[in-house]
Amino acid sequence: MKKVYRNRRDILLELMKSCFGEQVHIHGAAAGMHIVAEFDGAVFSEDRIRRLLYAGVYVVPVERHAIKKGEHENQIILGYAGLERDVLLHGLQIIKDELQH
Repeated sequence: MKKVYRNRRDILLELMKSCFGEQVHIHGAAAGMHIVAEFDGAVFSEDRIRRLLYAGVYVVPVERHAIKKGEHENQIILGYAGLERDVLLHGLQIIKDELQH
């Protein structure tokens, strides 16, 4: 099972780089079945999170879990455990489209 999740993580990291390039910084890639993605210049407001959810992408803003508010508005938690490559790519494309608006 570890190999399956490691494979999915590697795919996600590859897709993140191809979709967002240098605009995204990944934290906790070896921490489990989720990552924290930090996007340069982005703010994940509650409205943006709702729009992503409405489009079919569930992300959790790090800001919700932060003790010091206002320092993590550009970071989201992305889970990948049960997702295949095509689903990951589709979700990342939705995030990319949302960030361009």
